[in-house]
Amino acid sequence: ELVVAIRRGLSSYYESPFGPAGLEYELVRAFADDLGVRLRLVEVGTTDDGLALVADRRVHLAVGQAVTPDREAAAAFSVPVQHI
Repeated sequence: ELVVAIRRGLSSYYESPFGPAGLEYELVRAFADDLGVRLRLVEVGTTDDGLALVADRRVHLAVGQAVTPDREAAAAFSVPVQHI
């Protein structure tokens, strides 16, 4: 099981008429599929909430994080998927 902290929003994760959708959802869905594991999403209100869940080891990763010096000191980041 891959447990991911994610925020609800049109650019990340939302419920479409056809089921879950959004860029960040599609990326973690593909990652879980590639790993051959079930995906479980944990919705968070803020990006800091997601990082707190990672720090507490309650989720494996948090998506939709802007990289800042403070956040880089607290967590490991992948190569950015997009720059906004």
